[in-house]
Amino acid sequence: MMPRKLELLSPARNLEVGTAAIMAGADAVYIGGPSFGARSAAGNSIEDITALCAFAHRFGAHVYMTVNTLLYDHELEGVEQLIADGRKAGIDGIIVQDPAVLTMEAARGLEIHASTQMNIDTLDKVAFCKKLGFGQIVVPREFSLDEIRSFCQTYPEIRFEVFVSGALCVSVSGICYISETMTDRSANRGSCAQICRLPMDMFHHDRKNPEAPDEKIASGHLLSMKDNLRLHELEDLVEAGASSFKIEGRLKDRDYVVNQVAAFRERLDKIIAASNGRYERSSSGVVSRGFIPDVSKTFNRGFTSAWLHGDNANMTNTSSPKSLGELMGKVTALSSTQPPGSDRRALGNRGSAQRGHNGRNSSAHGAGGASTGGGSGGAWIDMRMERATMVSNGDSYTFFDATGELTGFRVNRVTLIDDASTGRNASGKSASGGRNGTNGGKGAKAAKSGWTEVKGVRKGETAQAAAATSSATAGAAAPAGSIAVQPGQTVRLHLLSAIEGMSVGCALHRNVDAVFIRNINMPKALVRRMPLQAGIAFDGNNVVISFADELGRSGSAAVSISEVHASLMAENPDFDLGGLNPLKPEVMLSKMVKLGDDNVSLAESAIKLDISEPEKLLMPLSAFNSLRRAALQDYLSTTQLTREQCRERNLAYMGGTTDCYIFPGLNASGFAAAPVCDPDSADLITAAVTSGPAAAATAAADAAAGAEGAPAAEYDNELDFMGGIDSRLVFNERSRAFYMQHMGGRLEPPKPIIEKAVMTCRNCLIKNHAVCHDDGGSTVGYYLLIGKHRFNIVTNCKRCLMYLVPAEGNPAPVKTAG
Repeated sequence: MMPRKLELLSPARNLEVGTAAIMAGADAVYIGGPSFGARSAAGNSIEDITALCAFAHRFGAHVYMTVNTLLYDHELEGVEQLIADGRKAGIDGIIVQDPAVLTMEAARGLEIHASTQMNIDTLDKVAFCKKLGFGQIVVPREFSLDEIRSFCQTYPEIRFEVFVSGALCVSVSGICYISETMTDRSANRGSCAQICRLPMDMFHHDRKNPEAPDEKIASGHLLSMKDNLRLHELEDLVEAGASSFKIEGRLKDRDYVVNQVAAFRERLDKIIAASNGRYERSSSGVVSRGFIPDVSKTFNRGFTSAWLHGDNANMTNTSSPKSLGELMGKVTALSSTQPPGSDRRALGNRGSAQRGHNGRNSSAHGAGGASTGGGSGGAWIDMRMERATMVSNGDSYTFFDATGELTGFRVNRVTLIDDASTGRNASGKSASGGRNGTNGGKGAKAAKSGWTEVKGVRKGETAQAAAATSSATAGAAAPAGSIAVQPGQTVRLHLLSAIEGMSVGCALHRNVDAVFIRNINMPKALVRRMPLQAGIAFDGNNVVISFADELGRSGSAAVSISEVHASLMAENPDFDLGGLNPLKPEVMLSKMVKLGDDNVSLAESAIKLDISEPEKLLMPLSAFNSLRRAALQDYLSTTQLTREQCRERNLAYMGGTTDCYIFPGLNASGFAAAPVCDPDSADLITAAVTSGPAAAATAAADAAAGAEGAPAAEYDNELDFMGGIDSRLVFNERSRAFYMQHMGGRLEPPKPIIEKAVMTCRNCLIKNHAVCHDDGGSTVGYYLLIGKHRFNIVTNCKRCLMYLVPAEGNPAPVKTAG
């Protein structure tokens, strides 16, 4: 049995982030093109996508372009051109939502992945997607482990992609319309306004006593989900049968992506190493890092994996949708409050306390730079530590102010003091510097930067991690600008100006660890090299140097001794050929390993020598080095070939491991023109891709389609299992024709509740803030007020679903209580 390939799939906001993700160990990245991706703010030029493909393919890593929005008729031609441009750029596949894409000629020969926006949540939908030619299906975020396992066991030939980290949509993906209802910005068009992150109020209207004031049940960011984190359930997902593990975040910055990829790469590699050959990576290259990943160190709203365990409780962070950070300690004392007449603008930059490290994702507001001294306007905060760690100049902290708003500040300088009342430094030094590069005094110790307590860990892991931290704190020196601290110690945080809204006892969280961010950006923080094999062959006249990798890609260069000698004489007629000595094997080996490229590696043991008549190998070392460089360049050029170019040259594309997943186009019956997801069908798929237009089925292709099921006539009502098609998901005539073809010539509407709802959720507000129906509670009379918009809460308790339905005329409550 062949090992199952496991893919770590990373977001790529742009070329820089995508390249960093590959360096950190991603097996594949997904990136938006210039338009038509589900994140309108994450577009990229075709030139940048070409560069990303060229780099990723060096390691056998894939690049998928997102085309996962619903499309208007006037956009279809542009989308087809975009896909064609992507093919030329070297993309390996596209992630789609609109079925109109399947009718496009440009899509043939690429992998087609079903976006989470397609909401493939039943086995019937999976079967339909297989017949359409999808090579990979994204499983809904809200699926439990048992649901994922059911999909994988029923269709083991299909690759299923699961979200393992990142933001969670409170609504079922692809069928959320609240953004366009309130702002005319459609989530299905890549312009979600993130209404679910806003503050809102939940009320209950007593229908038995309609004159009574409506009761306010809850307030806050009631629909703002914590971030998904399945790092510690990764092995469970692998064992369930998932093949691709997706990190969400196409709007996240480099630091976030590198940290996430490194953490999951480390865990996935351990799973593969312990699998006795059952699993293997889906890309190549040896990855090394100069930091210890820690997912709590970059943007997060708190973590949950509840859905994976079949639960939907405690999944929201109602206090704030921003990045709170890790709890550090509590305020024990602080300097004078803000002078009269001042306001928060005196704090400097009121932007993200993450200081741009997490893209557009808002964090708590923070103060300005830490490069200047405290000055006359300086202030300080004493914090009693609740964890063993390092504190550093430039760290940023958050806290909830007197109004309940999450705000923050940046630290200019930190010192360790004996007691909160004395203001004395424990060692006579601050984190601004000390002898021998240590801070906080001689013998100051540092915490291991890689540990932090993460919610969702397996039983026993937190205690082990704490022990490791204590041990690490006792054994390493703090870097310049940092102080190692233990629980119970007090540190003084020096600021440029006082912070209003803070009081003694206030909890402080750190959402930017300056040392961690610095380490993750060091020049050698990420290294990835493709191991090569090489050969040197000499038959008495011709010298051939060759390079190859584990994917079967190779390159070579050759020259004859007579050509070398002729070139030497042409350059210098007086050159003494008799002065040349035969090249020694040890010299050639030492020069071969010096490749001059940081992304490849070659060990002397991986070089094969085939030397006949070594005494005739008379060439200068400069000529040998030139030949070596030419051979390496020839190898590198083969790694840049697109799938289409490899097909034209009759070469296997990156080992040929994904050929069976390419999309052959649709036949006249509206299904894939050849079987997809079957390794034995690769030749048939290639033939289908290279012959005829997508809409025309050859006899062989029709036979292949018939092998997948019954004749076309029996597919007339193929989509009856969906219970109708919501007209809000059909934007163009091609999609309408597609649905009608598979619904027997009619376009049936869904159930009325589906048509009316603007949000469908597995997370229930009534369960969260009132009494669940399963516990004897009533689900009648509840509604949500978001600004001036009112939405009635309707439930389907049998399926544990909650719907938000706009109230008639969207009236606000007239009278409330509580």
